[in-house]
Amino acid sequence: MNNRSRIVLLGLLAVLVAVWGASASLPLARSDDQADRHAKEDDRQPPPALFDVDEAATRLRNRQRESPAPREGGRNPFDYARVTAPSAPAAPAPPAETLAPPPPSAPPPPVFTLSGIADKTGADGTTVRTAVISGLGQLFFAKAGDAVTTRYTVTAIGADAVELRDVTTGETVRLALQ
Repeated sequence: MNNRSRIVLLGLLAVLVAVWGASASLPLARSDDQADRHAKEDDRQPPPALFDVDEAATRLRNRQRESPAPREGGRNPFDYARVTAPSAPAAPAPPAETLAPPPPSAPPPPVFTLSGIADKTGADGTTVRTAVISGLGQLFFAKAGDAVTTRYTVTAIGADAVELRDVTTGETVRLALQ
């Protein structure tokens, strides 16, 4: 079978499918006797109602009579703010001259954690400790006397803790291994 025969056969098949699909959507043809008989039956009986609105309205009214009435004094979700009259007048505010401004507070200490402590024995036999401190997105390697940021200085390094002195306030902050 050559290509031309295949094309003709496929075209004929496509036309048959199209005619079949179109015929399925058309109403069936009736003979004149059948059409007259159906017309007479249609004249005698009204079409059946699928939904009777009057009957449904009557049922709804009866159900409403049977349902309980809403309670009074309950919570109202649409009442957002209830205005109540003040019971006593508020005490007058003290004059502005007597109120002193609050003293300036020191900035809060940054969050540091002690990550580790390294020991190194020097040539003379002394042990030098280095603290590994993490904070402010950085890692600091500090010995006693070294600065950790511009605000803190390492004052002492123990076996499991480090003491930092705040240069601005003089307070001591202790960090321990966790």
